[in-house]
Amino acid sequence: KVRSADDIGVRTTTAIEDALERYGKRDELGAALGIADISMTPSEFVGAVGLGAIVAGLVGLLVGGPLVGILVTVFVCFAARVYVRRLKGKRQAAFAEQLPDVLQLVTTSLRSGYALTGALESVAEEAEEPARSEFAQVLIQARLGRDLSEAIRELARRMESKDLDWVVSAIEINRDTGGNLSEILNQVGVTIRERAQMARHVQTLTAEGVLSGRVLTV
Repeated sequence: KVRSADDIGVRTTTAIEDALERYGKRDELGAALGIADISMTPSEFVGAVGLGAIVAGLVGLLVGGPLVGILVTVFVCFAARVYVRRLKGKRQAAFAEQLPDVLQLVTTSLRSGYALTGALESVAEEAEEPARSEFAQVLIQARLGRDLSEAIRELARRMESKDLDWVVSAIEINRDTGGNLSEILNQVGVTIRERAQMARHVQTLTAEGVLSGRVLTV
């Protein structure tokens, strides 16, 4: 019976994997789970959500009838999607907030005589999450032979970070034309920090305006 249950589980996971591949969703879901720091494969996640939706739907069916069962099933699937998006967005926002401090750490390491790879190793050891693990992955890719700029640019795409894209552009320009990389990255970090402060200020003013409008409406 245990072997039979294991076989069913393997077949179900394989079927889900094939379906995700067929509809082109496996890589997209896998990337989202990775950014959200959910340690499940796409097929495992879909299987877990599907099982939870079925169980919740059956409970809803018994308690409130077919309509309630259907609504509960749909709600579980929708809630799982929102949950992944929320974790993904939260991790990306945390990464964006940490980026100026990361650049400051890189700048300090470069001024101390480290190469760029050594400076990123300092980030992978000393930075807070999620920057620490993300840059650790960049270093792993670089050690396996991938161009360092390409690895960082891929990280920028995963984190949807325009600021990190600028950092990569600065690194590539410096590599082609020469110059003091630590000063360039320091200036980029200052610019990113000032932009973030301005964005928070605008957000605060906007929130005050929205609140005032709602009060006046009431």
